[in-house]
Amino acid sequence: MRTISAKVSDDFFEYVTELAQQKNLTISELIKQSILHSKIEDKKAQQRIAYEINRIGNNINQIAKRCNMRGGVDIAVLQELTIIEEQLQELLEKCK
Repeated sequence: MRTISAKVSDDFFEYVTELAQQKNLTISELIKQSILHSKIEDKKAQQRIAYEINRIGNNINQIAKRCNMRGGVDIAVLQELTIIEEQLQELLEKCK
């Protein structure tokens, strides 16, 4: 096992100590769980999400163009909208 140490203010130390007690954890367990369950920003993940959002935007543009050309919404358009909704749900899950 290795040790990690950090300097914190007295107020922060008290806060962490109280939080650990409330959750019935040691400070070490609290810190480990906090890190393992945190949402640390991942640049590659953000780039992937931006890419997916761009794809969805392209799909929306294709739908708008098709609607304008045909003068209405048909089954193919509704199917594409369903695909877009599914993609948005996937993105939302990735962001949680």
